[in-house]
Amino acid sequence: MNFMYLPEHKQSDDHIPRYLVAVATGPIVEDGIRSLSKYNVFQTERGLKHISTEYTHVSELKSGDLLIKTNNLKAAEKRMKATHIGVIPVKITSHKTLNTIQGRVYSRNIITLTEAELVEGLAKQKVVEVKKIMKKVEDKLVPTGAAVITFDLIRRPATLMLGWERVRVQEHIPNPMRCQMCQKLGHPKKWCKGVELYKECAEPPPHETCQKKFCVNCNNDRHASSDPAWTSMEIIQYKPISLRNSTVSKTNNSTNSQKQYHNYKKYKKV
Repeated sequence: MNFMYLPEHKQSDDHIPRYLVAVATGPIVEDGIRSLSKYNVFQTERGLKHISTEYTHVSELKSGDLLIKTNNLKAAEKRMKATHIGVIPVKITSHKTLNTIQGRVYSRNIITLTEAELVEGLAKQKVVEVKKIMKKVEDKLVPTGAAVITFDLIRRPATLMLGWERVRVQEHIPNPMRCQMCQKLGHPKKWCKGVELYKECAEPPPHETCQKKFCVNCNNDRHASSDPAWTSMEIIQYKPISLRNSTVSKTNNSTNSQKQYHNYKKYKKV
């Protein structure tokens, strides 16, 4: 008897916490708790493999903690239950940002709903945060109908069901990171090694008021470094944005000689 062939059902891996952070919780020494990066790298590797061999990459974070990329959900859950790497007591948790992804949606129904109501109504679709986009009208913030949605997924879904309305989820490109110290793009104030500059004139303090406008990223006097109207137009053509971490990587003049732009599309209903 011939049976109809049924395609193999594969479980979606979009909800797998692929990126984990391992933090040492002891022992306490004179300088405090040693970070995992200061231990013997061979012993640490043996400890990681003793928990599970199913991981693809391990790297050190600036804090000295370890960032672990896993293969599947079973391996991730096994690691998050572990309390030791070798003899080192640790706490392994899901990374707060690398396991989520953002998208932008537009709907008139968003205008009348609060962010808490949207999160509650969309929770079954793996939505963990909603940030409504507002505009200023006569010194009042008015909702536009657009919102930035954060999904507890590693891939952005194509559509989202807002009640009975199906809306398209578009790519969200955040503003590049700008240092509040030197006004340059690509790093926060905490890691800045430059000198302090005013955001309007790009001159070092002290002086009372800025007499001109100057942007340290574009190297011109058409606008200030902090002007949001130029962030996504003038500056980005010189330095491409890293979409996942919202940072700006340096361009290589020998390989990236052409200007780069991002195309922003209007939000439409499906």
